[in-house]
Amino acid sequence: TLIDDQPTSNRITQLNKLNKPRIILNNVDGVGDLNTAFKNVSSEDLIKQIAEGLQEVDEIIQELAEEKQDRFDYLELISKNLDTADGENKAQIKHQHLGDVIDAYHAIRALLQESVAFKHIRVNDFPKHLSLGELIPADNQGVVGEMTAMNDALRHQFSQSPALNNNQDQLLELRFRIHGVRKMIELFEIPEGSIRITPSKKKEHTELCERAMPYYYQPEMHLYWSYEKTRAQKSNTVLSYNAEKYAASNDATTAKPLEGEIEGYDFYRIEGIYGKSLDEVEAELEPLMIANNLPFKLLHLSVDREIRFVRPKYFNPYLSLFHKVYAKEVLHDIESVKQYNTSIKEKIDNDEKIAAVQSDSAAQVALQSYASGQVSGLATRISEVQSHLTKGINAYDRVALKSDYDGFLTSTGVFNKNVKKITRASSFTPLEKITSNIKINILDYLKNYHDKQREKTDERFILSNFIEVVPGLQPGGGVPEGGTYVVVSDSSNQRVVADFYLPFMFHETLAFEPEVEDDEVEIRPLPIDPIKPWGTYNDLNISLITPELIEAKYIQTMDFNVSMVNKIKPESFTVQEAQNNQDVLNSAADNILAYNYLSISADSGIEILPTTFNPIIVDGQ
Repeated sequence: TLIDDQPTSNRITQLNKLNKPRIILNNVDGVGDLNTAFKNVSSEDLIKQIAEGLQEVDEIIQELAEEKQDRFDYLELISKNLDTADGENKAQIKHQHLGDVIDAYHAIRALLQESVAFKHIRVNDFPKHLSLGELIPADNQGVVGEMTAMNDALRHQFSQSPALNNNQDQLLELRFRIHGVRKMIELFEIPEGSIRITPSKKKEHTELCERAMPYYYQPEMHLYWSYEKTRAQKSNTVLSYNAEKYAASNDATTAKPLEGEIEGYDFYRIEGIYGKSLDEVEAELEPLMIANNLPFKLLHLSVDREIRFVRPKYFNPYLSLFHKVYAKEVLHDIESVKQYNTSIKEKIDNDEKIAAVQSDSAAQVALQSYASGQVSGLATRISEVQSHLTKGINAYDRVALKSDYDGFLTSTGVFNKNVKKITRASSFTPLEKITSNIKINILDYLKNYHDKQREKTDERFILSNFIEVVPGLQPGGGVPEGGTYVVVSDSSNQRVVADFYLPFMFHETLAFEPEVEDDEVEIRPLPIDPIKPWGTYNDLNISLITPELIEAKYIQTMDFNVSMVNKIKPESFTVQEAQNNQDVLNSAADNILAYNYLSISADSGIEILPTTFNPIIVDGQ
C-alpha cells in the first residue's frame, strides 16, 4: 500500500513519548530508602525505552540526511554511565541525567513531527503524482476536518525549491541535536568542587538547550548544548558550573553570571553540594545567597528518624512575646530591689546618730560595714540574674537561672530579715515582694512549653514527616525563583545526600504549631524559710545583745532613775534577769532610747522592734 511505501513518515508519526516517572518519597526512613526511591524511577525498563527511542530517531535522521554512521549503542553507554555513578549520594544525579536525555529525545521528536517536509510524502517519492490525502468523511466537515487534512501523512504539502536549500536547515538542526545526545552520554561525569549557583530557566517553560548546562557534563559539552548558539558562534556563552573554563576573557556575565542582570532567569541551579557536610553547605551556600541577594530560601531536612541536623530557626512569636513581657516584669522587680538596697546603705551612712552611740566607733563601723557588704553582695547576685533574663526564649537557660536566682533569693531573704532590725517600711518592701514573685515560675512554664513545641516541630523536619504536612517536594538540581531549596542529610555522618525544592517560600516559623501536653505552673519552694521561730530561752544566745555595744555608761548619760541603771548593767544582765526585769527594761527603752522597743518574754525571746531609721546594733548587725 501507499502507507507501507512511506516507512520514514510512518516511523516519525509513531515515535513514542517517553514517560519520566515522578519520584515518590513516602515511607523514606533512611539513605537506603532514598536511593531505592530514585532507582525505582530509573528502572531497567525505562532505560531500555530511552535507548530504543534514541536509536529510532538516530536512524530516521540518518535516513533523512542520506548518510550512514557507525551504530551508537545507546543502551550500553547509558547503562555504563549509571553503573559508573552507582554510589552513595549519586542516585539523584543519575536520575537527573536520565531526565536530560529524555528531554533531549522529546525535543528531537517534536522537531521531526512538526516539520512539514519530513512527516509527509516527499516530492521525489512521487514526482508525477499529487497526493491529496484521505477523504474527509461527510460528518467531519468544517474547521476540524480541514485541520485533520492538513496534517494527513498521505497528503503532499508545500515543498521548498532547491533555491531555498530544500529544508537543509531543519535537517542540520536534527543532526546537531542527535549528535548532542551522544555527547551528553559520552561526556557524563560527576565532578568534585565547591558549591556554585548558576541562573537558569524552569523546565516547564523551556527546552533543555535554553537552560544552564548541568555540572555533571564535562566542559566540552558546551559546544553541543545549543544549536542556535553554536550556529551563531556563541557556544562559549552557555551558562554552566564550568563556564569559567571556556568563557571569553571579556565575558564576565558568562563566567560570573550572578554579578550581572538575572531578571530573565526564574530558576537557579545549585551544584556541588552532594557529599559535603552540613557545616560546609552552610558556610558556602548561605554567604552566596546573601551576597547576591537571591530570591529563595534554604531549608534543612533529615532523612533519618534521628534528629541530628542543622535545626531550622524555630521561632514562635507569641510565646516569645509572653516570655519577654514576664522577663521584663521580673527585671523591673529586681531593679527595685537594687535601688532599695542602695537607699538603705545611703540612709545608714547619712542618718543622724544618737550622740552617745555615735561616740562608740565600733558600733558605727559594724553597722556601716554590714550594710555596705550586703549591698555589694546583692548587686553581684542581681547582675547574674539579669544576664539570664535579658536573653530571648531560645537562649533562656532554666537550670542556670534557677541556681543564680535561688542564690539571689537567699541573700535577699537574709538582708530583708536583718534590715528590719534597723528600719521600717510602711508597706511591703521590694525585698519581701521579690521572694513571693510567681512570675519567675511563669517564665519556666513558658520555656518548658516552648521546648516541647520545638521538639515536636523538629520531628516535622524529618523527611518522611515533612512531606505529610508539606507535600510537593520536587528534585530539580536547584530551586525556582521565590521557592525553597531543601537540603537533605543523613544522621550518621552529617553529609548531604539529596536536594529538592518547593515552588513557594516556606516559612517554618508559622507553618508548624503542633499541640503539646500542657503543664501546671510550678510553684517552687523558696530557698529560705519565710517564717523562722525564735526558739526558747534555753536556745537563745545571750550575745544577741552585745554588752560592748549597749553599755550602761550610755544609759547613764540620759535622764532617768539611777536604780534602773543598776538593774540593767551588762555584768548583771542574764536571761533570768531579763525575765525578772521586763517592766524595768521597757521603761528604760521608752524613757532613755525612745527609738526601739525591747520586748522580752518566755515564749518569743528577745526582739528589738524598730520605729525609726536610727539603729541600735544587735549582735554586730
